Amino acid sequence: MKKLTYEYVKEQIEKKGYKLLSGVYENAHTKLEVQCPKNHIYKVMWNNFQQEKRCPICASETRANKRLHTYDYVKKFIESKRYKLLSKEYKSAHAKLKLQCPERHGFEMVWSSFQQGKRCSICYNNKKWYTYDYVKEQIERKGYKLLSKDYKGTRAKLKLQCIENHIFETTWSHILRNQGCPICSINKKRHTYDYVNRQVKKRGYRLLNRKYKNAHTKLELQCPKKHKFRMTWNDFRQGHGCPICNANCFSSEAEREIANMIEVQGIKIKRNDRTQVINLLTSNRLELDIWMPELNKAIEFNGTYWHSFVDKIIKDKIKLQECTRKGIELLVIKEQDWIDNKTNCINKIKTFVKNK
Repeated sequence: MKKLTYEYVKEQIEKKGYKLLSGVYENAHTKLEVQCPKNHIYKVMWNNFQQEKRCPICASETRANKRLHTYDYVKKFIESKRYKLLSKEYKSAHAKLKLQCPERHGFEMVWSSFQQGKRCSICYNNKKWYTYDYVKEQIERKGYKLLSKDYKGTRAKLKLQCIENHIFETTWSHILRNQGCPICSINKKRHTYDYVNRQVKKRGYRLLNRKYKNAHTKLELQCPKKHKFRMTWNDFRQGHGCPICNANCFSSEAEREIANMIEVQGIKIKRNDRTQVINLLTSNRLELDIWMPELNKAIEFNGTYWHSFVDKIIKDKIKLQECTRKGIELLVIKEQDWIDNKTNCINKIKTFVKNK
């Protein structure tokens, strides 16, 4: 077999949006130094690169974001419905989760079913769960309006109005199976680009895609705060929104609570301080969430979503190193620890502030 030339290998790598940093090419099993589109530098054999094996840093970042954010999101969503997630991991929408309802009944259910409004079967059999108010709430979450004034059971007809103002009748059991407006279904209005774009705009978001394929293909979206993210139309229409805003909201609330806890003790603090630490790689100033000048101490609250990115992890390491170099004591509180055992985190903070 004829040996490949350096120029040929370089050309093929650059076609994929990568950059070849090595100055020579020996053979298909000798590692080459390559730079990916996100400027990560790594080594890979030409043989592996041909087989579509790409940047391991990007792949690791993607897996980490998906795993951490998904479990966290599922847990928050379940808890917002007054349920409790007992499972310690989330695998997929079709893998069973261990749950506990408000009546303390333990049961198992897949995430896709919970999202669609299905709940504790014990409560359902006892007729405790499917009240008129609950049915109305779930119907409105799906973008419909309940016109009927009472609820008589899962098979009793309900009168609804869809977002296009079509009035129709259906049963609660059909709604649980995601069977919606028959007129919209026939006209396929719920599956056109214009319809999706119109509904996205109604929530103050912006659709960046030029085409719409189906409810399970991810769309490029931009929230009112200009954050860009990807989400399926199916998730968006069920009320899910910008994951960055959700992460920021939770982190800000926790930071405020920590700050108030410290100020009550008569300790002066500075929120989001940028006077103490510098990123030696970029010369930019790094932020300390809570800075206590009199104690020469700082507290960082690391949200799961933001602090799972590779560049953020690097900044966190630099921040810790620079604080150590300057004699600043830094306590890091992780969002997942705060969610799992808030009391333990509060005790850590109190001990940290008390020990002068």
